[in-house]
Amino acid sequence: MTSNPGGILRLEISERLSPVFDGTSFENTGPYESLSGTIFGELDPAHPGNATIVNLGKAPRNAAGRVEYRSAFTLLKPIDMTRANGWLMYDVVNRGNKLALTRLNKGADGNRPATAAHAGDGFLMRHGFSVVWSAWQTGVPADGDRLEAILPIATNPDGPVTAICREEFIAEGFGPGDAFCATWRISATTGTLAATPCSTRCSRSFPDRAAPISIAPSPNPAVIRVSTRTIRSSTINFPFLTQR
Repeated sequence: MTSNPGGILRLEISERLSPVFDGTSFENTGPYESLSGTIFGELDPAHPGNATIVNLGKAPRNAAGRVEYRSAFTLLKPIDMTRANGWLMYDVVNRGNKLALTRLNKGADGNRPATAAHAGDGFLMRHGFSVVWSAWQTGVPADGDRLEAILPIATNPDGPVTAICREEFIAEGFGPGDAFCATWRISATTGTLAATPCSTRCSRSFPDRAAPISIAPSPNPAVIRVSTRTIRSSTINFPFLTQR
């Protein structure tokens, strides 16, 4: 173990859009630009500061005995930083989706904010905030300019660590994730959960099951990409699925 728990090693910028928001110049701060790229980091699994990271000690290590990871990021900032307010807002992405401009600026949905519509009413920009997004989830859908983290797989001597996952899915019919509505059905004999498209909000109750269930093929190509699930006894009100 070293005295350094690890962390970010370097940043690689792969895209710079300057200006963004169709060149809009905001009161007090002027035009904005965005920088996108990848964060490269590593962690020492033996360091006490990393003890709370589950299964870190079971992840593959590099020649230095550390666990490597990568994370996509985007930084949105004034071109002239002397006009910024000195505050950096970190917006936690949801399934790789950027939310701050939609919810705080009333801007258009999208993970590549470049047009004036994405800036909305310009609230954050007019007040001089910089905004940063970074990925923390892996396995997010590859389309839509979502941010994804590349994380190692925890492994036992006989293969990857696996377990049954108990989950409750809730969606309310709005937001960037609610792509479409689907009705869920479960077979009492095979324990198979499947989804079929429908045009209205749907809900269905399932009994609690102790055995894992698998995801069956659906007429719609958008299905949840998992191997085993256990559904808790509850009503599933689920107008969207993770697109793969």
